[in-house]
Amino acid sequence: MGEPIEVQQLTKHFGKHKLFKQVTFTFKPQTTYLITGPNGSGKSTLFNIVMGLMGGISGTVHTHRLTFAYAPSQLEQRPQTVAQFLRALIAVDVSPQQARQKCQTLLTIFGLQSYRKTKMMDLSTGTRQKVNLVQAFVQTADILMLDEPLSGLDKTAREQLIQHLQQRDDYQNILIASHEIQPLLVIKPTILQVAGGKLVPQTATKTRTDRDHQAYQIQVTEATPMRQLPETVTAEMIIERTARTLVLRVPAVQSDKLVLELIQTGFHLEVVHAI
Repeated sequence: MGEPIEVQQLTKHFGKHKLFKQVTFTFKPQTTYLITGPNGSGKSTLFNIVMGLMGGISGTVHTHRLTFAYAPSQLEQRPQTVAQFLRALIAVDVSPQQARQKCQTLLTIFGLQSYRKTKMMDLSTGTRQKVNLVQAFVQTADILMLDEPLSGLDKTAREQLIQHLQQRDDYQNILIASHEIQPLLVIKPTILQVAGGKLVPQTATKTRTDRDHQAYQIQVTEATPMRQLPETVTAEMIIERTARTLVLRVPAVQSDKLVLELIQTGFHLEVVHAI
């Protein structure tokens, strides 16, 4: 069945901001997880910690020598062609013929055959995101981790991605970080929300069918009483404000940008949850 990923008493600071606060959670084998929350809440940081790519933490993360295939939220531009880039990622224990077949299959699925000889730096944002997904799928690994995989994809590409995820049963776990919930419910994930420095289990019934009408309640604290608010915070958003605490109701489409602006302005994120 495989070993679980065990997170115990994880705490992570960025300066004075405590991003995670004694998080304890077990990612059970044979389970797909959807980790949601606005940008700045810690989804990408959690992925990097689990993969062992980020230090400066207290607590422990036990991965039991599991291997990871990872698609970051953005793939950097590279001078190689798409084919050269993908071939370099094929496991050494796979024969050249198997490697070519695997690449060709994935390039066909995502409509990338005509881009095989195109340099990565010359690709559009949407096409580069498809290559980003393919480079994760082409690797041999126990755990697949996708950070904001729907970003930049058109409707057809999203459908191709979801269909491919439904067909893949060779991973012990699939972990997906996304602020978009509804399109991914079809793969029947266990939903976790990063909120208040914790991983909070959610249910699909708590999500809205129309994200444009969904909102987040955001609570932050401020080291300096009555600090100047970012210009994007309107009076209609403010639910409560005291000398040290600010509670906002923010439309989901604005939440990612606003959380980043609050943190950059010096506020400390405490709680984020959908309402």
